[in-house]
Amino acid sequence: INKGYVKKGIRHKNNQSFLSCIVNIVSCIDDDNSNNIDENKLKKILIEKLDISLFKSLHNGNLENIFNDPKHNLTGIQNFKKFLNNDKIIIDHKYLWDYLQRDNILYKSGVNIIIFDNNDILCPFGENIYEYYDENKKSILIAKTDNYYEPIYFLEGDGKSAVKKCIFNSDLLEIKKVLEISKDGCAGK
Repeated sequence: INKGYVKKGIRHKNNQSFLSCIVNIVSCIDDDNSNNIDENKLKKILIEKLDISLFKSLHNGNLENIFNDPKHNLTGIQNFKKFLNNDKIIIDHKYLWDYLQRDNILYKSGVNIIIFDNNDILCPFGENIYEYYDENKKSILIAKTDNYYEPIYFLEGDGKSAVKKCIFNSDLLEIKKVLEISKDGCAGK
């Protein structure tokens, strides 16, 4: 039996590869395809689930300041929703990472999103790394190269067929180690 982690090449939506990657992971886990999700449906779900209380807690409360646009008479949350709906701009992990990890957004009990950029583990900007990842949540793995994001899955098979895992228990030795390395490497950044 052969087994190992693999990066899966996926079809990307222009400028919004991160969303395409998340859609691929969510679709992989939803074996019966009952959600039949695409990038536009994901955006719609994210907008519907976003209330003012949640918005003000994201990114340590900084999204409110980042997206506030008094010049165009838009509150932070209104402008963020406008940002999400825009297909022409780059939407990467920067403003969505914290949001997608929260309970009842992608998964009922939330999820850790671990992003690798070449041989580095990305640190969430402006977050307390010791509170950012939760060892009680499952984890998903993403590989980033330039502006492209691809899911990392685990395959185990005999050469004729394979079983694919798209989300990982955080008590797996390698996931524990990655979370530990991330906490150590991102502390104080």
